Amino acid sequence: MAVDLTNAQGAIVERETLKIDFVSLAADSGAIVTASATGSWFIGDTPSIANQSSTRRLSATLRNRDNGAIRAANGSALAISATVTDSSTTAVVEVLTAVDDRTNEFGYSATQASNSALANDGNFSLYKGSAFSAAKGNGTLTVRYGLASATATVTLNDAATASTDSETSVTATGSIVGADANDVYLPLTTKSAVVSNLVDIGGVIQTGYAVYYTISYSTSCVAGNMSPAANTVPVKVLTDNTGTASVTITNAFPLDTCLATVTWTGAANADSDGTNRITWQTSTPTTAISDPGGSYQALFKSSNKVTWTILDQFSKAVAGMPVQLTLSGANAPTAALATKTSDANGQVSHTWTDAKGSATATSDTILVSSVNGVSIAAGKQGSVSVNYKTALDVVSKLEAKYQAPAAVGGTPGAVSTDTLVPSTNIGGAAGILIEDADQLDLTGTFTGLAVASGKPWVKLVFTALDATNAAVTGIPTTVKITNGFLIDGLNKVGTERIVYANDTIWVLGLKTGVATVTATNGTLTATATINFTNLPTYPSSYYDSVVTSEARVLSATENGGEITAKVVDFYGNPVRYVTLEAVASGAARFSNGSSTIIGNSIMTDANGEVRIIVNGAGNVTLSLNSVVHPKSRFLKDAGDTTGTISTPGSPAGVSSVTIATLGQVDAAKVAADAATAAAKAAEAAAKAASEAAVAAAKAAGDAAVAAAEMAAADSVAAAKAAEAAAVAKA
Repeated sequence: MAVDLTNAQGAIVERETLKIDFVSLAADSGAIVTASATGSWFIGDTPSIANQSSTRRLSATLRNRDNGAIRAANGSALAISATVTDSSTTAVVEVLTAVDDRTNEFGYSATQASNSALANDGNFSLYKGSAFSAAKGNGTLTVRYGLASATATVTLNDAATASTDSETSVTATGSIVGADANDVYLPLTTKSAVVSNLVDIGGVIQTGYAVYYTISYSTSCVAGNMSPAANTVPVKVLTDNTGTASVTITNAFPLDTCLATVTWTGAANADSDGTNRITWQTSTPTTAISDPGGSYQALFKSSNKVTWTILDQFSKAVAGMPVQLTLSGANAPTAALATKTSDANGQVSHTWTDAKGSATATSDTILVSSVNGVSIAAGKQGSVSVNYKTALDVVSKLEAKYQAPAAVGGTPGAVSTDTLVPSTNIGGAAGILIEDADQLDLTGTFTGLAVASGKPWVKLVFTALDATNAAVTGIPTTVKITNGFLIDGLNKVGTERIVYANDTIWVLGLKTGVATVTATNGTLTATATINFTNLPTYPSSYYDSVVTSEARVLSATENGGEITAKVVDFYGNPVRYVTLEAVASGAARFSNGSSTIIGNSIMTDANGEVRIIVNGAGNVTLSLNSVVHPKSRFLKDAGDTTGTISTPGSPAGVSSVTIATLGQVDAAKVAADAATAAAKAAEAAAKAASEAAVAAAKAAGDAAVAAAEMAAADSVAAAKAAEAAAVAKA
């Protein structure tokens, strides 16, 4: 059949040939059907239209041999059949309803004008008004019309266990969290992030529990750079022995605004719908940190210097950027200060002298107004005010207060308000754990710190007071720490800081033992001591029963058959109560005659050491349980086993070491051998002395004979000479 398109003059503009088949049976229609199952379902889910989405749908198409439409005699949509059959021995068949009538189809909206295009277009939505009852696994979706059929796989997962809760999180180097806790932002230097899902029931972790994730990427991401690939069919992951399932997102070449969205399903209750959003961002200067860290007092006509560190949104120093400073007050310049460029540490400085200070102009304020032409927000400009005086205020005493995480065995957040520093150690005898210190990049900057349970921070405030106990600001107080570290005026790890406005001092627990913090203001001092530990308090029955451990590096030395093993944490602090396994090879045997020692008989002491005696030559392999002590599997310069958490300077974990030994022998035999050797040495020495004496005597006798012979010869010679002289005279 041909159809012509003509113009106003009756000329044929275009001719189209139409194919129309009229049949009485569906079997003769030459129909072609397709089936599609996108996403996955859980046993107990109801696959209604309302529960379907663009990433989880059941659908089918019906076309003729030329990909055209097939209609009923009255022009209405045809009826197709659809079922889902599970793979159990006695198959369960779920009957679905197929619709192509617009109002009952996926995508229909009562407010949308284009709904009419959905009706009778050969695209069917498949649904069921009741829950799936099939067995878990892959079910088969089958669609039929006439002689045509098509299949697709429907994934049916275990139903979520009642009362299960999931908590998702993202771990990545340099990450920051947005206003929504599920929004995480990463610098372009970070190429991977671990997205985790912790499952529990009433606080009891669920191990071996099945959860599922889907991943999508924004158009700002390059698909070839992203791993795993985006997926709409949920991927199954079992929770590990900590109740956590995880997936690592890798971005080989991060671009600004690239967004990865990970959505978890499988638990009955998920936080924020189980969705995590990870966005990569270009570094943008946002904050200026001043040193001094606040306003201070100075004498009239004094010289003053302020240094700023420019940080981006990830608290990283921004180098090589133009920085505009603004100085206002008594010494405000008539023109803007010259632009400065941040150095390799992200720093700029400005020095000026109070040349105009007077009774009516007593202060200056200086701050960073913009970086690289972008204004810095108020409150982040590193503003410092200098108040000029003829004489500085007098500080009469220093008051020391603190906040700290719970000591080992204490209640989390036990000291959450400023409390007077005790005369004893903060943390008491049990101490404050440093267990999270190995998750920190100690080369970076630290801002927005807070005291929390399990965090290696203690907050100190040394307040300068006058004679009336009123706080005095602007007079420098020098704070130093021994056997420990604090965050200095440039927000980096250091041992000293000068504060002017009774600023917070953050003490970082890296070393175990007692750290001493001393504040000095003129002749006044105040002290706080803090006991840090890397060992939780365990019951006396503790051996390898606790998962958490700071054990990171195992080493060993050998001396005359005695092997000394040592276990330390990431900072080199000894770790006690670590049990080791020892296995000997060759002729080597331990003092109990065995070639193997397993269990609690070799456990590290307070110095992190244990000593083992070996008899016989061979090798000895020492090892600790790397599951019980997971940090022994951490990578070099990392705070985990994947390298996701960057901690420059951290050593690679070591859980096993082999050392050679000649072994020890019986002590009595050693003593006897030593005595015999000494006697032989004495005998040899005596013989040598005797032989030397004989040789000396012989040498002396030989010398006397030679002298006598020479004297006789001399006498004969003299007589002959006299005789010759007498003859000559005659």
